[in-house]
Amino acid sequence: MSVLLDEDTIVTESLDFAPPCDKQGPAHAATLALICRGCGRSVLLCDEHLARFRAWIEQNATIASAFGTGHVVECRSCLRTAPTLDELVRVEPI
Repeated sequence: MSVLLDEDTIVTESLDFAPPCDKQGPAHAATLALICRGCGRSVLLCDEHLARFRAWIEQNATIASAFGTGHVVECRSCLRTAPTLDELVRVEPI
């Protein structure tokens, strides 16, 4: 199979092939994949958004323990629950 290309130079250096972070806001690249240990669904996040997510989970766990209620993290796809984020998902670099 052959492909005929015109004589124009195609510059790929300026193209960004990195997957985007799944959090809303200005577009930026993801650096990590959070993969559910139950269903395998993944979410792509940058380092900053993962740090914010962990802080939010820890804050909710502190509030829950103050009121004597159990705290779990849940996958939205398979509804699997775990007491910590690390027990629910694998975090792998992209």
